[in-house]
Amino acid sequence: MIVKEEILSVDIIKTIKSIDGKLIKKVTLFDVFKGKQIGGGYKSLAYSVVFQAEDRTLIDQEVENTYKKIREKLIAKFNAKIRE
Repeated sequence: MIVKEEILSVDIIKTIKSIDGKLIKKVTLFDVFKGKQIGGGYKSLAYSVVFQAEDRTLIDQEVENTYKKIREKLIAKFNAKIRE
């Protein structure tokens, strides 16, 4: 995702975890990129998100729905541009 440079990764991680604390077990920042391709004042961040239920195997739809909520929240809260 692309966000303004002043946005802290810890705030993004907290936001992602707040979406569904029961299914989102771990959020890890694994890449940061700043450069002219991104634009001045912006950075590209990539996260790994681990989904896991304690009592069952998750179905694809559960993960997809939670991922959609994450995307929507990041766009609304941080004005993030999601790259896929």
